[in-house]
Amino acid sequence: MKKLILSLVAVFAVSASSFAAVNNNTDNSVKSRMTKMESALQMDGYQSSVLEEATINLQEAIQEAIQNNDETSKKQEIKKAVNKNLKSASRVLSINQYKKYLQILNATLNNNHIADYTK
Repeated sequence: MKKLILSLVAVFAVSASSFAAVNNNTDNSVKSRMTKMESALQMDGYQSSVLEEATINLQEAIQEAIQNNDETSKKQEIKKAVNKNLKSASRVLSINQYKKYLQILNATLNNNHIADYTK
């Protein structure tokens, strides 16, 4: 009985640590991209925090939409998520920063083969 309980605890610990590692990698990936975007757009702290949240929300929405099997629904959800991201960006960025942000987002969507869903 003790061996069974210890085995279950060990399995739980390993699965929890692997889940934490995946989340940490995702967080580091977003942080890395945000650092690059901050320097490219010369953003202040407030702008950076708003866009970081918008980027995380966009990433989550796209991942959720991609899991959907219905192409029409997938396209609508991704388009809706991108538009929401662009609204957040337009509220905090200057006109020149927003133009650069559009270029960055467009390149990102094209590189990840998501741009076709936004048309």
